[in-house]
Amino acid sequence: MAGLLDLVDTAVLRFDAEGRLAGANAAAAILLGEAEVRPGRRADEIFADYNAAIADLVWEALGAALGAPTHREAIEVARADGSWTPLRATVARRSEPSGAALLLDDISRERRMKALLDRTLSTSVADQMIDAAPGAADGETRTVSILFADLRGFTALSEALGPAGMVRLLNDYFSFMADVIREHGGVIDKYIGDAVMALFGAPLSRGDDAARAIRAARDMIRALALFNAPRLAAGEPPVDIGIGLATGPVIAGTIGSPDRLNYTVIGDAVNLAARLESRTKSYGTPLIACGETVRAAGTGSGASRLIDIARVVGQDRATEVHELRMEPIDPRTERRFAKALTLYRQGDFAAAAALFEADAATDAPSRLLADRARRLALDPPAGWTGVWTLTDK
Repeated sequence: MAGLLDLVDTAVLRFDAEGRLAGANAAAAILLGEAEVRPGRRADEIFADYNAAIADLVWEALGAALGAPTHREAIEVARADGSWTPLRATVARRSEPSGAALLLDDISRERRMKALLDRTLSTSVADQMIDAAPGAADGETRTVSILFADLRGFTALSEALGPAGMVRLLNDYFSFMADVIREHGGVIDKYIGDAVMALFGAPLSRGDDAARAIRAARDMIRALALFNAPRLAAGEPPVDIGIGLATGPVIAGTIGSPDRLNYTVIGDAVNLAARLESRTKSYGTPLIACGETVRAAGTGSGASRLIDIARVVGQDRATEVHELRMEPIDPRTERRFAKALTLYRQGDFAAAAALFEADAATDAPSRLLADRARRLALDPPAGWTGVWTLTDK
């Protein structure tokens, strides 16, 4: 048995009923030093001074009844060179021969990994990634909700603030948004200039990923108001953003070069989320989502309405475009819009335009669709299917 124990990386120390060392494997000698693991030494001699807490664990196990639960605890051990090593100490009462077994696992690499993951993942997700089976991030197909958020008027802001001021603004803005995304269990995939891409459902799903993505998007708009308050008070221009959400199957995994890897997702849903975000400007609303996201969220989608059927650049399949409202829309406007959209999709452009125009002054999607329907009425397209093809990104 001793020979087999010498093949493992875990330090194993066996103590007799009086707390004296009965044996230790090679990993224990490497961790603590050959002189420290001589048989016959008491636990409090091996683990003295700063390491006395480990000796206490051994004494507690020796005093426990047979069959008592195994005790595990993360603990720091002081090394002879003055350094500290984080360990996971596992101690259990032994019956034959009577005594206690102490196992010490070096968790310094685990700590470094968690610190790295915590910078991009929520703490709960980072913990689960560490505990996941090996290869979990190598690549898999999974359904994910993707959120893209982008600043509006970036060029004007850059000219007004200058490089240093723009960097400060972006850092403050991203801090606000990162807190909101992580609060809803989202994973920040990357920052792209003044945009942020976040994932809900990767690397792990909670079952309500689309609903959480929608809640995060709405809370980002609310957080933006808090972010803008001191800017307005100081006479500075407010920041505006657009957010696009899409849900669908993607390939998820760690992707990159040998010296730089990033956990990310690739697929049509990623492209769709980015395209929808860019269209918030033309639709005149800060939050839009595809039909898959709204359906996956169910009642968690909150106030929303279908505002278009469109085909985005780079995709052949049409998608429903839904406006996510911060507050319910006026019921009369909602009914008129729905009726007008039905007429528009049926190709009755003149009638649709008339209904859209009734709310064009106060409702941005109605204004956009009224203008589009008027133009289509002048030159009706052959083979109209109710799908509008977006020609720009």
